[in-house]
Amino acid sequence: MVTKVEYEDGGNLIEVIESEDTWVTEEELIVKCYAGDYKPDKKDGDAHSRLNVFSSEFNSIGGNNTQVSSRGDEVWVIKKDNSIHRFKNGKWQKMPGNAVNVGASPDGWAWVVNKKDEIYRFNVQKQDWERMPGALVQVSALSKDVAIGVNRQRTVYVWQNGTWKAQPRSAAKGLGNGAVWASIGQNDERWAIGPYQGIWRWNSNVGKWIAAPGAADTVDVYNPDRIIVTNRNNKCYRHVLVNPKTNARKWQVVPGKVAKRATVGDGVLITLGTDGYLSAILF
Repeated sequence: MVTKVEYEDGGNLIEVIESEDTWVTEEELIVKCYAGDYKPDKKDGDAHSRLNVFSSEFNSIGGNNTQVSSRGDEVWVIKKDNSIHRFKNGKWQKMPGNAVNVGASPDGWAWVVNKKDEIYRFNVQKQDWERMPGALVQVSALSKDVAIGVNRQRTVYVWQNGTWKAQPRSAAKGLGNGAVWASIGQNDERWAIGPYQGIWRWNSNVGKWIAAPGAADTVDVYNPDRIIVTNRNNKCYRHVLVNPKTNARKWQVVPGKVAKRATVGDGVLITLGTDGYLSAILF
């Protein structure tokens, strides 16, 4: 059956090919939102206390934030003046250098790009930045050895085995118009956003990008089951499983504060509002 769906956020009209039993009744997404100091219960898991984003110290970063990325036990932020800040062990620290985009990494080896499109990787041993080859305008990291990014020509590159490799972009391989944002997560899960808000997922089995429903400006991938997008209406959506038998999934709005950026940390979702302030919810 071909079903035409018009998303409530005003996204493009799309066609979704599905079987009759693919769609199930959508349940309301319920999340707990907290403000100020928060003491996690044991049921919330160790990750929440380890990341410690429900604290007055986390909120002390204030506004004027333009980019945010979280992995492992760290949150990295870029401010309007291009300064770089890291939240680790319950404290904010101003880091050396300047950047316009950041990709946190679970191993602490964060990646950034600056206004000159130069790429830097944070060396955990030296506690300083090291210049990497290539030129990008946006970057996402899985580790010190694996990253993904987009250059000004809208080509997606993946850093593996010590080199950047361009990813396919054509009518046959998908992403024919290129990409403006890309993210990589566990199990080599890769997603990208096209210049016209198209959402694409890399299918390694067939070696091509597959178009996904919806429209977005940014995407953040933690693993195949934890994927977040934000759109130009400053709404945040999560990719949820609606039918385990067919593995059918759909985008479900995350209630709460508007978000122009969103990132998935360990057990939490951190959003960056249009006012430049950060918020966190259990995820």
